[in-house]
Order: sequence, then structure tokens, then C-alpha cells
Amino acid sequence: MSTTETTPANQLASDALQQTHLGIHRGSGLRERRASSFRTNRSNALAAFTTLSTPTPGDGSGTSGNVLKSDDSAVEEDGSFLSFYCAGWADGTPGTILPHLEEYYGLSHFTVSLIFIATATGFGVGTIINEPLFIALGKFSVGATKRTFLPPLSIPFLKTSNDAGMYGHSISQGRCLTLLVGGLSQIIYFSIASSKPPFIGLTFAFFFGGVSIAIISAQCNAYVAGASVRTQGRALGNLHGFYGIGAFASPLVCQTALAAGWKWNQFYYTSIGFSLSSFILLIIAFHTTSSEFEIEKDISTQLAIAQEKNENQDSGTNAPEGPESIRMDTMGESSSRGRQLRRRPSEGNMPKNTMRAALSHRYVWMFMIFLLFYTGSETTTGGWIVTYLLKERSANPNTVGYVASGFWGGLALGRIILGHASPYIGLRKEKHLVHVYIAISLVMTVIIWFVPSFIGNAICAAFIGFLLGPIFPTSLALATKILPKEVHLTALSVMSSFAAIGSAVFPFIAGVLANAKGVVTLQPFMMGILGMMGCLWFLFPSRVGMTV
Repeated sequence: MSTTETTPANQLASDALQQTHLGIHRGSGLRERRASSFRTNRSNALAAFTTLSTPTPGDGSGTSGNVLKSDDSAVEEDGSFLSFYCAGWADGTPGTILPHLEEYYGLSHFTVSLIFIATATGFGVGTIINEPLFIALGKFSVGATKRTFLPPLSIPFLKTSNDAGMYGHSISQGRCLTLLVGGLSQIIYFSIASSKPPFIGLTFAFFFGGVSIAIISAQCNAYVAGASVRTQGRALGNLHGFYGIGAFASPLVCQTALAAGWKWNQFYYTSIGFSLSSFILLIIAFHTTSSEFEIEKDISTQLAIAQEKNENQDSGTNAPEGPESIRMDTMGESSSRGRQLRRRPSEGNMPKNTMRAALSHRYVWMFMIFLLFYTGSETTTGGWIVTYLLKERSANPNTVGYVASGFWGGLALGRIILGHASPYIGLRKEKHLVHVYIAISLVMTVIIWFVPSFIGNAICAAFIGFLLGPIFPTSLALATKILPKEVHLTALSVMSSFAAIGSAVFPFIAGVLANAKGVVTLQPFMMGILGMMGCLWFLFPSRVGMTV
């Protein structure tokens, strides 16, 4: 844990600002999120940032409440849930539509699996650009007199501000605009797919789908995990439960539409409607309010003052007097203070990229690898179970798609039901239960492999979904308990995005094996993934502060 002696003042305040907006400010108990809370606690917030003290664990007064329970934050919760529903809707579709793509384009198992590689590439790009987007899009001019939708741009014909002074960083603006990039990518994905493009165009569409899910999952996971400190398991279970509901609904609707005579691309018309609704709700839920703008501007001014004092102390000079100096006249005169900032451009109070710090923790890498295999097990089963049953069990093409819905429906129920039980189970028991979930999933996989019963295989697939469901939110909740708070946002983003890559890579490998040896290889391949998950899970501690 860093101290005030070793951490620069402006970085310390930036960390505290991030914690404030996540609703986890431990020292002063700040829990403001929206209009009335911002006005009430403005003095306390400014005082906290003026002292530049590192937050220390308190008595829980600042962390015991769930900030998502406020009326305004309920809208943000709804926006996150609908975004994850659309992400699940997108991920649940390929399993049902894959045989139709093979028939329409005349492709082998190997070639059609390239859509998973395109998705994985999109996940990788989304992972890389997520934090830089958040930082760049959250930039605003401290000298601005009103909030703007776009950050200050340096391109001459697109400049949004003439101010050349200090820039601040808005957590709310950065999160909102980054989520909108993800939402727009999802609209592009569904729009291209609905046009029945050449196969190369379809892979391009799936690339945008990967970018979308990587950005949305990273931002929403970090927001929900940070906003609900005491009930992280329950909140994350609900969030990922909506992903499962979307993944359950899409093959159900898709199979029904295809059986009714729809073309495979026509199904994506409904997907466009969902993505547009999600995009609009993201704007409503996460846009920066006037009160957020005012307090973020006030805090950025305090950071500028702290930076100026810090630089003066380092240089051994006193702060200059007069209009060129940084002055703080009254608490309410933020616009005049912004104009009195030093005139040379500076981004000293912009947050630093914490990617390197997050990746320096070995548990981050362990979680990344574990979740890579976990999401691979999800999408491999959901993506290939229909093809497996068609080829190995001679299933009815008009009804087999419902098995994919059963798998994703089980996953949704597992996340919601077992996620709600998480706060009452405790970390140690919950960690051991994950081993039980994986072991039973292995047994179900063996049954699907060796028992030639369509009904039995369908039931086992649903049970596998139910047992795998709570593992992802449980992993994220465990990560927030054993990782330093200053890297939570970046660590959860990287872990979620890296997991998304696994959800595309492993179905592709399954397709390569199916093309070479037949779809009968799906079940032994799944056993290998589940076995690796069980081995990796042993490496995590069962108590906070414990090492392995």
C-alpha cells in the first residue's frame, strides 16, 4: 500500500477521486453519486482532496451501503444489466445459427470457426483500447463554464475548447463515452450481420461484436464491483445473470424464428432493436450531470492547486502572487478559479495509466488465465452443443436449438440463485464450492459423451450451465478482496477482457478439432478445459491475506 511520502500528491488525489465516484471512499464516508448527494457533500469532498490523505480502512461507514440502492443509481444499474443482456444475446446466437452459416456459405467446421477468431481479435483490440479510451474521453478543461459532451480535442477543425490551461479528468464522462463506443460497436455488428454480407464481411461484423463486449464487460464489471462493496457477489451475480438471460433468450428466439421460415440474417433485425435500446439507456444512465460536472471541476481545481504547491516545493520557490498564480477565492467560484489556473497547458491531474501496476500482481495473471479457460468452457458448450447433437445424436433440426437455450438458461439461474447466496456462504466455503461445481460439470460432460440419449444430453447441458454460472462473478468478487484497491478498475477490466478472448479462442479450437476428427472430440476437449480450471482454482487463497 502506498503512503503519502512515496506517492505524488496529484496521483494520490486522482486515486481518491476514482474511489469517490465508485462509492468506496473509506476515510470520509463519501457515497455521493448524483445531484443532491453531490451538492450536500461537496465541502467534504474538497476537504478530503485538499488534505491529500490516503484513504484508510474505517469502521465501514463509507463502504457498508450499496450505492446502487439510490434511485438515480438504479438507472445506471439498469443500463449495465441491459448492456450485459445484449452481450449475452450476441454470445448465445452462434450455437444455433452455426449450422445455417455452414449451409448458406458452404463452409467446413474449420472455416466457419473463423468467426470466433474474428471475435477474439475484437476482444483483444477492445482490451487494449479500453483504458486509453476511458482516460482520453474523460478529459475536460477546468476553465470550462459548462459541461460538454465531447472532451477537448487538439484537431483544429474539431476543437471543443479554446482553453489552454489545466485539464481535469471526469470519471463519469470517461465511463459514459467509453460505454457508448462499446454500444456503437454492437450496433455496427448487428447491422452488418443482418445485411447477409459475404463471409469476410460477416467475420468483420463479429470483430465489432468482440470490441463491444470487451469494452462493455470491462466498464460494467468495474462499476458494479466498486459500487456494491459488501454485496459484490450478489451484485455481480445479478449482472452476469442478465448476460445468461440474454444468452438463454437468443437461441430460443432464433430457433423459433428459423423453424418458422425466417432466414438466419433476419434474426439480427431484433438484435439491432435491442442494441439501439441499450445505447439510448446508456446515455440516459451514465451521462454526466451538471452536479457531477461542478464537483469534478472543483476537485480538479484542488488537484491543480496541490500540483502547483508540490512543484513549488520541489523547486524551492514560493508560489507566485497575482493573477498568474493559482488562487482559491471561495468554494463556489469554480469558474473564476478555472480561469486563474496557470496558463501553460498541463495535464498534471489526469489519471495515470495503471495497466503496468495491475499486471505486476501475480494474482491478476492467475485470474486472467483462469477466466480465459472458464469463458472458453461456456462458449464452447453453448456454441457447439447444437452441432454435436445434430451429428452424434441425430437430433431434430427444428428443436435442437432449444438445448443451447437450456444451457444458457441454466447459467443465468446459477448466477442469480447462487449469486444471491454468496454473501451468506463466505469466501472460504464459496471457494471450495467452486471445486464441487467443476467436479459435477466433469461428470455431466462424461454422461453427454457416453450416454446416447438426446433428452439426457440436453438435461446434462442445462446442469453444466447452472453449475458454471456462478464461477465468473465469484472470481471477480474474490479478486476485489485480494487485490489492492488502486488497481481494481484496471485489473477487473483486463481480467474481463482477457476472459472474453477465451470465449472466442476455445470455440475456434473446438471447430478445428471437429473439422479434423469430428464433433465427437467436443466432450473430451471440454473435459480438458474443466480439468485445467480445477487445477488453477487450487492456486487461489481461501482467506484474504493468505498466500499460496
